[in-house]
Amino acid sequence: MEPDSRDSSATPPNRLARRRGRRGPIPITGARDSRTRGDPTPPCIPPPQSPQSRAHFRPGMDVTIGSLTARDGISLFVRCYRADFHPRSRCECPTIVMVHGANEHSGRYRHVAESLVGEGWNVVLPDLRGHGRSDGVPTHAEAFNAYLSDLDRLLERFAPCPQQTILCGHSFGGLISIRYAQTRRARMRGLVLLSPLLGINVPINPLTLVAGRLMSWLAPRVRYRNRVPPRLLTRCPARQKQRQEDPYVHHSITAGWFFEMKRGLRAAWEQAERIDLPLLLCQAGNDHVVDPQAAVRFLEKTSSPDKMLRFYHEHYHELLNEPDWRAILAGISDWIRQRLPQAAAVRRRRCA
Repeated sequence: MEPDSRDSSATPPNRLARRRGRRGPIPITGARDSRTRGDPTPPCIPPPQSPQSRAHFRPGMDVTIGSLTARDGISLFVRCYRADFHPRSRCECPTIVMVHGANEHSGRYRHVAESLVGEGWNVVLPDLRGHGRSDGVPTHAEAFNAYLSDLDRLLERFAPCPQQTILCGHSFGGLISIRYAQTRRARMRGLVLLSPLLGINVPINPLTLVAGRLMSWLAPRVRYRNRVPPRLLTRCPARQKQRQEDPYVHHSITAGWFFEMKRGLRAAWEQAERIDLPLLLCQAGNDHVVDPQAAVRFLEKTSSPDKMLRFYHEHYHELLNEPDWRAILAGISDWIRQRLPQAAAVRRRRCA
């Protein structure tokens, strides 16, 4: 992390062994890489060329793009995908709320929403405050709890039935989702985490860390550059290029954001046992952003009787932007379907 006036590599973990937590075994599935050694990277389909593109609109899907006002007046940009074959009752509609990572935005997961809507589910994609097209200082946080308050508003509006709601968070969005599940357990049926931020795998100069702590008190909006290039986030060249050219992707964070993130991280570990709902954790093994082994340790500390780890040994940080993202998403969909009976019923009606 280096100072930046603009607004704008880790070693693979040791071989993972089957581990047993205090409360019982954790089912672990080793997800093999889709490539064989020596094969070229599988082709991946480029996303729409611009945020204004309507190429992702398909028959059988209703897409609403709008905004939601947070409690402090911040305007939050939201994409809501709804399948047009849902029953009328809102509480019969399974809903997946996806929370993106730091410095990115919800538009980078439109391809995921398309696929999930095809399963017969609603999908809600918000831009976090200070990200994408939401208001706020870019990648800055006055208080970590503001993200949780924003999720309150979002779920009240778009996911009113907790028993039909799955919260899905990637990276920093995974940390937000963890804290939300720890403090608002009754608001959701299950939790899906994708390479969650439970430990940092980016080298930080100790002097920079000390200076950053001082700046978080004196000038919390001073910025530091993001030193992780797109080529270390995904193995898909098209996704790398898209991120590099995306005008809604930021390339720095503030000192205030970093230490509020650290505050949320400490709380997540201190209250790990509060996670007692169905939990699926998908972790990239070749992750250059977060610590893969931290995710394994955290899962063991949770008290959920229904928890599963899927460890993708060769994959990079952004699992749903990897070349074989469809296979990863299919596994997530199967896990959700087993825990949302209504989701399976909707799929049967659609296929009938």
